[in-house]
Amino acid sequence: MATNVTLFARAPMIVLPKLDANLIIKLMARATVLMGVPTFYTRLLQNPSLSRETTKHMQLFISGSAPLSAETNREWAARTGHAVLKRYGMTATNMNTSNPYEGERVPGAVGFPLPGVSVRVTDPETGKELPRDEIGMIEVKGPNVFKGYWRMPEKTKAEFRDDGFFITGDLGKIDAKGYVHIWDVARTS
Repeated sequence: MATNVTLFARAPMIVLPKLDANLIIKLMARATVLMGVPTFYTRLLQNPSLSRETTKHMQLFISGSAPLSAETNREWAARTGHAVLKRYGMTATNMNTSNPYEGERVPGAVGFPLPGVSVRVTDPETGKELPRDEIGMIEVKGPNVFKGYWRMPEKTKAEFRDDGFFITGDLGKIDAKGYVHIWDVARTS
């Protein structure tokens, strides 16, 4: 995703062979956006050089590919003055949700469904849609969702509802404001 967006925008990109916190912090003076997995943020937070000063040139920090804890998000904001923009997607669906670029980025939430994407939460056993704030199975539908498994019609039938929603296998909820939260089984609330 990061590569495609950058190429589409015809923007320069800095690609590093591995996570080197000191080098990343140094390169922030030449960059405006960092797209990374949660481990990037937790490792960068362990570096004493990370500060408002070292991140002052940055416009946007994006996290995806795994849950970024609300605690890490809050610590990042306190240390740098930037709120991480969290998104939710998967290989089979590409991007499903995003916190807003402008507006409230709720710690622990992965934002709202992207345009054209529908997200619902269902009872894992029955498939019945659940009310807001109840934890259940995340299901998505939209032009971003793959059509099915290659040469596996049985698997495709098992993982898609009759109305076209894909059963992601992720547990989560949609809160009263419409923010989607992916439930981390290690989390207690």
